[in-house]
Amino acid sequence: MAPEILDPARFDLQHMRHTPESDIHPFAMCVWTIFDGNAPFHDYPAIKATFAIIEGERPPQHTTMHPLPLPLWSLLNLCWKERPRDRLSSPDLYLRLRCMFQPVNRLRTSLPPTVRNLASVYTGVERLVPQIIYRPPKARQLAGTNASPIMFNVLGQRGCGINCLDALNERFSELQNSNDIIECYGCMALRIMPWSVSIHFHSGTTWADLAMRVSSYTQTFLDESLTKYLGPDTRWRLGPGAITLFDLELVGLQPVAVRDWQVHFRVRQVVPLAA
Repeated sequence: MAPEILDPARFDLQHMRHTPESDIHPFAMCVWTIFDGNAPFHDYPAIKATFAIIEGERPPQHTTMHPLPLPLWSLLNLCWKERPRDRLSSPDLYLRLRCMFQPVNRLRTSLPPTVRNLASVYTGVERLVPQIIYRPPKARQLAGTNASPIMFNVLGQRGCGINCLDALNERFSELQNSNDIIECYGCMALRIMPWSVSIHFHSGTTWADLAMRVSSYTQTFLDESLTKYLGPDTRWRLGPGAITLFDLELVGLQPVAVRDWQVHFRVRQVVPLAA
């Protein structure tokens, strides 16, 4: 049950009342149960489990069977928020679930996943910065479909995309699993077409380290590319009065060749076309 059902007075309610918002909360708990095989807090006494929910405790991402996929975990966090008004509405939940699973089905039968496809699960796909995709020489092309994008997943409705300025200044409160170790090659090339740079990583590189390093090189790219354009029209102009590091969200890295990754961004807002 939702916390406002278990303790109405805590939420300034005079009596228990079921609402669409109070149904969204147990929906998330049911989804978690499907993945875990046990009800949330099944190892707690009943009264302790009740107080845990009221006090804001939620089940962990890592179930007894396997960790929840990050997009689904982000969705559950939006569904079981403490305050009812902060939870997803039923229509929004339906749309997110529909978007979440449709791209996956298409990808299984066609192309390997891309940053754009994975980011399209969330809102803001129209703000993804267009880029020319790097085409490597045949000798450096990726074999098969094993190379998966690196996605910078964040808490909240954005789902993915950490602000580059936040990452550069080591502000990682939104970044999921920021202190987890990520498997990186010792040396990898980063591409922001047509610019590229080689960077080196140590064995203990975390998601936060990677986000900060990529954002640092992005700032260098911006400094060297003032008055240039990221795309075919003036909405993607760089420099003062246009796109700066503050405006960019680091969405993911797309593998385009052996040890070669293309950086994908989303802007906070798309500026109108210049006259």
